[in-house]
Amino acid sequence: LRAEERASSIREVLDELILLGGVSHIRGLDGMLSQELGVQAHVVNPFSKHNLAPELTLPDNYSIYGSALGLALRGLGE
Repeated sequence: LRAEERASSIREVLDELILLGGVSHIRGLDGMLSQELGVQAHVVNPFSKHNLAPELTLPDNYSIYGSALGLALRGLGE
């Protein structure tokens, strides 16, 4: 990405790095990427703006559902 954009650092191309999927739950990955790349990295919680039914709980590996949730919600506002 940096080479394609002819940037001297990744910070010139990215403001932040959002981790999604199963690999995002590797302990310390977000901190390591933040340190190595010099941009803020964090694990996204796709359920943060949606209320779960009271009988449901947030799964431990919630970020693996990000793509599925995005596809499920696509078109609901239309």
